[in-house]
Amino acid sequence: MKEQAPFKQAMSKRVCVYCASSPDLEDCFLDSAYALGQFLAQSEFTTVYGCGGTGLMGKVADGALDHGGKVVGIIPGFMIDREWAHQGVTELINVDSMHERKSRMEKESDAFIILPGGCGTFEEAWEIITWKRLDLHEKPICIANLWGYYDPFVAQFEKAISDQFMRNEHRKLFDVRESIEEVNNWVANC
Repeated sequence: MKEQAPFKQAMSKRVCVYCASSPDLEDCFLDSAYALGQFLAQSEFTTVYGCGGTGLMGKVADGALDHGGKVVGIIPGFMIDREWAHQGVTELINVDSMHERKSRMEKESDAFIILPGGCGTFEEAWEIITWKRLDLHEKPICIANLWGYYDPFVAQFEKAISDQFMRNEHRKLFDVRESIEEVNNWVANC
């Protein structure tokens, strides 16, 4: 994928992180999420995410909070009722639905990072990319292809282009980075 044009530096860059809440993940994924949260905090970026307390979601929040960062969690009330919300976030935004959650995450953010995840993360990734394709936003998007996790996703995107369901310029909708260090460098320079 080609590089995206950087966005203008905001007063305090707000970076949305989409990722898994599953608690049963390999340490390499958990450690990478924590390292991203730590980097965002140390770079004085605000972390915006879905407010989960477990899995990669919990680790990215913990990494930011443990290093003095600001974390905005956006979560529907039914998830709070199920006690899925991270209890230590700087700001918890309670919304009515998953649709409102995604819309609010987009509005609260200047850039997006897609860490590994399951169906919820896949759906968020496709939606934020689609919104960019439809010119609903111009914010940079990075897919963190850690340990080749998103190779099939990128291959499907390339197939859509080669089969002419999409155009060549759609390769510019997002960037792909292969390690958390590359992701950190991407967000520092976007």
